[in-house]
Amino acid sequence: MNLSKLIESLEQNKTHEHTYKVPSQWTDNEDGYKNVNPSEYILDVIEKIAGKPTASVNKHKNWTKDAIIYNLFIRSACAVDHDNDGVIGGSADDPTLNSEGMRETGTFIKAIAMLEYIKKLGCNTVYLLPITTIGMASRKGVLGSPYAIKNPFELDKNLADPLTPNLTVDEQFSAFTKLAHHLGLRVVLEFVFRTSSLDGDWVKEHPEWYYWIKDEIGDRSPKCPDGYGNPTFSHESLLEIKTAGEKGDSGLVRTPDEIATALKRGEGKLIEPPSDFQNIFTDIPATVEKTDAKWTGILSSGNKVRIPSAFADWPPDDVQPPWTDVTYLRMYGKALEQFNYIAYNTIRLYDPNLATEEKKNNELWDTIASIIPSYQERFNIDGVMVDMGHALPVELASLIQKEARKNDENFAFWEEKFFLDPVSPKTGYEAVVGPGIFVLNDFNSCRQYLFDLKSTPCRFFATGENHNTPRLGKKASESWAKAAWTIATFLPGSIPFIHNGMELNEKMPLNTGLGFSEEEMNELKETPLGLFDQAGFDWGSKDTLIDWVSKVTIIRQNFKDVVSPAEPETFEIMTGMPEDTLGFYRKKDGKPVLAVLVNNSKHKSTIQMPGNWECLIKTRKFSDEITMRGKKVIVVAAV
Repeated sequence: MNLSKLIESLEQNKTHEHTYKVPSQWTDNEDGYKNVNPSEYILDVIEKIAGKPTASVNKHKNWTKDAIIYNLFIRSACAVDHDNDGVIGGSADDPTLNSEGMRETGTFIKAIAMLEYIKKLGCNTVYLLPITTIGMASRKGVLGSPYAIKNPFELDKNLADPLTPNLTVDEQFSAFTKLAHHLGLRVVLEFVFRTSSLDGDWVKEHPEWYYWIKDEIGDRSPKCPDGYGNPTFSHESLLEIKTAGEKGDSGLVRTPDEIATALKRGEGKLIEPPSDFQNIFTDIPATVEKTDAKWTGILSSGNKVRIPSAFADWPPDDVQPPWTDVTYLRMYGKALEQFNYIAYNTIRLYDPNLATEEKKNNELWDTIASIIPSYQERFNIDGVMVDMGHALPVELASLIQKEARKNDENFAFWEEKFFLDPVSPKTGYEAVVGPGIFVLNDFNSCRQYLFDLKSTPCRFFATGENHNTPRLGKKASESWAKAAWTIATFLPGSIPFIHNGMELNEKMPLNTGLGFSEEEMNELKETPLGLFDQAGFDWGSKDTLIDWVSKVTIIRQNFKDVVSPAEPETFEIMTGMPEDTLGFYRKKDGKPVLAVLVNNSKHKSTIQMPGNWECLIKTRKFSDEITMRGKKVIVVAAV
């Protein structure tokens, strides 16, 4: 996009006599907020960015290993109560707007104002949670979940800013990516390929891409115990299924090829769900019609059918609540009598008798594979995070990567997988989410994880939280949050990952999807959550981790050649440490170069370092500086 069109649009709007509140952190590196003329403010931001020399972006293959990521959910991270009335948005006509017509939820234009802030944190990559259109059917919250994707080719119009009314949402996002690239920030998007919103745009033309059930069957609930929900299996059946689907005691999910091999060896069975569950499902409707944001199918018999919602697909006895706003796409088979149902063996593990060449939904696969090239062509994006990438058919994942890398051989693929698996790099993924979101919340689990970290078969995100988990700042003290960030940043194979708000020591989660206790869930039941409602961060807080996060990030950048390698010989845990301390070295050419030390005790501890290294770990108070001694660095993290 030519930025002159954006500038012209803002200039035309500059004469409006109104001001609004914005965080000072975004542009001035100061606490609190300031009042600005919005158009003048954004114009100043653009002029400042565009006036800088164009930053170089390394074009090498597997650039992910050197990435420092800022994970941005624009709708919440850029949300501000601009008119200072105590609520974000709230207009009767549009809940994202205030009474003056200003969009108080996040927009691409306001995200432009955050770019220099993100750069100052030491980041070189911006990773956006889904930004596509959101379905209306069974919508979660007021604004809906970004994972209920109505059309993966179209951007969410609520991310457009009324400040530039003559620019399309595509043009506004194009401006964001252009200015991000100018600063040397890569742009990575998250995509969801195996599900659709219940009212997805594809239903009308392609009802065969969806599963259908009898319209009169209600969803399972206390009042409707026999309704539609995840299939139930006997204890014996679950043992057989898990034997075939998991790799022994590790619990790792096998690939379809591994499952086929296991089945041939007689290791478990992929047991079909009970017949009463299968009988809920119907043929593909002859016609479909839309009423009140819902599709209704009409069979050739005249009976009505509907699209069922999704549920957690592995393990088969998973207790997560149903995903009421999305449904699974039918990857195989258009009108099969067998496998005409949603279950673990049709949408995740793919029974070998189903996952055959002749049963592929080829047109659906080709459409899915064309999504990323569309964004490459329109917006010049640099990579993608694939939601539940390991749950896609392996051939489809390969096709998606092949089509994207035709346009850019260095295009990055990341995978939403929470464990380290050698299969990921073999199937084209440069990084996974990893286990940090579960093990970095407290000293003991973190310490145990370090001792278990024998090797790093794939690169992973250095983070103690993401958009589905409790906030690190809520689960842990400020000191431990700093320590967790430091530890994670210097682990072999780790990729520094700032989940937006972590650096603010934000307490409010975006979602309650993973790792929440029942008590925590009840506490948040009536609280608007950013993933579904109008909610923002406390940008005015003085109690932030910004300085520490950026200090650690700078160390990471300065010692990239020491920290980037993932080989086990570059990492050594300190032994002989007091029980309430932990420490490790990062080594180069067999010699320690960098040490990370953490003291969880109320008492001082003296640690003998190798050679002439000696450091007194401070008590309770976190070190407010990082000492650099020539080529040696000691990072002291006392909690």
